[in-house]
Amino acid sequence: MAERCSPVVDMTIEEALEIMEAMMDLLKQKLPVRCGLRVPEIVLGGSLGTRTELPERYDADIIIYSPDITIKEVIRNGYGLWLNQINQFMHSEKDLAKGFEFHALTDKGLQFTFEGIEIEIMVSPNWRKPADFYTFLETLRPVHRKLFTQCAAKWQIQFLKNQATRRGNFCREFIRRAKAWRALKWRQCTGGRGRPSSYLLSLLVIHAYENAHKTLGVFSTLSPETLAQHATEEVKSIVYNCDKVNIYWEQCYAMKQYPTLVPLRAPRIIDPANPTHNLYLTGLANFEPYKRCGEYDTGTGDWSSLIRNIGTLDLSKPVE
Repeated sequence: MAERCSPVVDMTIEEALEIMEAMMDLLKQKLPVRCGLRVPEIVLGGSLGTRTELPERYDADIIIYSPDITIKEVIRNGYGLWLNQINQFMHSEKDLAKGFEFHALTDKGLQFTFEGIEIEIMVSPNWRKPADFYTFLETLRPVHRKLFTQCAAKWQIQFLKNQATRRGNFCREFIRRAKAWRALKWRQCTGGRGRPSSYLLSLLVIHAYENAHKTLGVFSTLSPETLAQHATEEVKSIVYNCDKVNIYWEQCYAMKQYPTLVPLRAPRIIDPANPTHNLYLTGLANFEPYKRCGEYDTGTGDWSSLIRNIGTLDLSKPVE
């Protein structure tokens, strides 16, 4: 068995979720007083939020939506003002400080470990409806739209939950298997190039699952192993032909509604929650040893490493 790069987390998934719920409740209760940051909505993402976690290794994103996150300040100076305040709160709050291990403050979020769970806190202005967010994006120059990519996180998470649980939990399990394969090919302790983000990998598996399900029809529920094999071949085909990829969904928006936002031509893998976000360009990134890659960091657009490794993917292989 390969040596593990990540520390083993000695808790059940239920215990990990309880820890996250308690932390989110505390943030919602105390940030308005301690940081002047009202929290009408707070969302759990990452593998714990979508229930695509790997055994004994948990990660989570916490996205705080607040009317106190002002668009003008984000455009001028980014999110640093609020992330610094939250960092100070995490260090000083007695119910959190003991288990808090700081990792990094990035342009997008506060990264840390708590009780062995890898966590990133991000903040966002509070759009209640996707259409309101998209209308806002239309008013921005393309260079500024990238600042607000994480703001669609709550709709991304809902999309993943809905798609991953359709027709049983086969799709969710295939996403777990793809993430376990990624962990072996791009090891956290060594760093690497061209690592696919969890979000990109999940979308590739969902699209492949949908195609495999259509191909097999009624037989897809009779033979999960056959479904997994077909989905594996679908993912490989997408990656090997990535220069022609053209993947999108229209659950949150219709493409024709936002012609000035949607990337016009292939190659494109359009975020189902954000029509401006092309994961063909942003979904692969280089990373340093032991440093977490943020889901909303700028990618390289270089698929060469994924192309080299994809031949070993096998979605019929259970997670150990």
